[in-house]
Amino acid sequence: MPGQKSILRPCGMKKRFAKGTKASFAVERFNCLLKDPNMPVVCIAAVKEGEEPIEFGNDVELILYDNAWTLQIVQEAPKGGHTTHIRR
Repeated sequence: MPGQKSILRPCGMKKRFAKGTKASFAVERFNCLLKDPNMPVVCIAAVKEGEEPIEFGNDVELILYDNAWTLQIVQEAPKGGHTTHIRR
């Protein structure tokens, strides 16, 4: 389908969103699917090997810069009293 965006879920499967979807909507949908509420999705990031990830703010439309980039969720998880970002 032209214009759709796919985001990798923690299990490795993709979830599809329509063109024009805001990052906040995708984060909300992923958080509704979580089995462990202690590891919420905090944002969506565009990831490309050899590049620094680009994290999308809530009001930003999800886009891909080219086919080498993928969209992935970023989760926070408590670890020894500290919060860490997990990119999957």
